[in-house]
Amino acid sequence: MKYLLTILLFAAAALTSAHGQQQLYAATGFGGSAGELYILDPADGSVITDIGPLNDSDGNNYALTGLRYDPSSGILYGITGSSPTAPNSLVVVNPGNARVSYVGGPFDSRLSDVAIDPFTFIIYAVSGSSKNFYIVDKLTGLTTKIGDTGLNPQRGGGLAANSRGVLYGTNDDTLYTYDKVTGLATEVGNTRLQNYVNALAFSPAGVLYGIEGANNSGSSNRQRWLVVIDSSDGSAVELGETVGNLNALAYVPVP
Repeated sequence: MKYLLTILLFAAAALTSAHGQQQLYAATGFGGSAGELYILDPADGSVITDIGPLNDSDGNNYALTGLRYDPSSGILYGITGSSPTAPNSLVVVNPGNARVSYVGGPFDSRLSDVAIDPFTFIIYAVSGSSKNFYIVDKLTGLTTKIGDTGLNPQRGGGLAANSRGVLYGTNDDTLYTYDKVTGLATEVGNTRLQNYVNALAFSPAGVLYGIEGANNSGSSNRQRWLVVIDSSDGSAVELGETVGNLNALAYVPVP
């Protein structure tokens, strides 16, 4: 299975690179660490470009726990967790220079990641401080509770939508799908990783990437690995160590 995943991964990376369609963006923000925006190599998690600090026009820094590109508007949204600026809020990120613009908040709950439905363009979210599943308003940052996931509050807590609009998320060491009407989670399978997956993103070719994160107690720079996850059974493969404290992941079209 790992062999098949590796073949799929490199085929997808080559396809994306050949067409120059989208790049894999990542942002730091775990545990209130400083926010920085990067472009990663999807083959091994190495840094292609360090775009810069996630600052607003006044120089205030934003730590992100989620990133998601909205194809209906061309906007890259971010969510803050325990950010030094505007915690638990919705922001817009300029992918070219990492400039952040505040939208609104705070959220009713500390959100761990967001996904955008490719058909309705609704922002969905999971929480690291409650069992609830949410919709986030793009204009105000206000959250609306859909229902109970049936799980404990998210640990790791990645979320992403595939091209068919199916919402996938991680909690503890397990991959789930989420019902967009009720918020209820359905188990797909165990990731078989040592650590939780903090962020998720589907590539244009349909490959599910994630950021696996170790807490590294006592360290200010927690280890991170880029992983690829089989969305049919939840099993994951580490591709390589990447930037510490990464907590958000998204594919974004090349300008």
